[in-house]
Amino acid sequence: MTTPLDLADASVVADPYPSFVRARQAAPVQWHEGLGLWLAFTHAESNAVLRDRRLGRIWQDKEPGERFASFNLIHRNAILEMEPPDHTRLRRLISNGSSRSGVRGLSLCG
Repeated sequence: MTTPLDLADASVVADPYPSFVRARQAAPVQWHEGLGLWLAFTHAESNAVLRDRRLGRIWQDKEPGERFASFNLIHRNAILEMEPPDHTRLRRLISNGSSRSGVRGLSLCG
């Protein structure tokens, strides 16, 4: 099944939500031929995909490696691209600062 989500359509780019509704009605998970990947259109399916340890992380270094060395280094070591235990260790370090009370304590005036 091909998704009704046409990313080249200007109206979809301007307001993708009607296309998301049609996609959810057709099937919660669909293959997108143009992107060459599966798309999950419901919260439950998206949550399942994000939590499935078998899927792992999707980061791959950009090529040619010599040209993208700095870019690859930054992204390869980004917390959002990490797997446990590194992700868990770093998340623990920043979780208090990004909590509601931690953010409330930040001063925008210096």
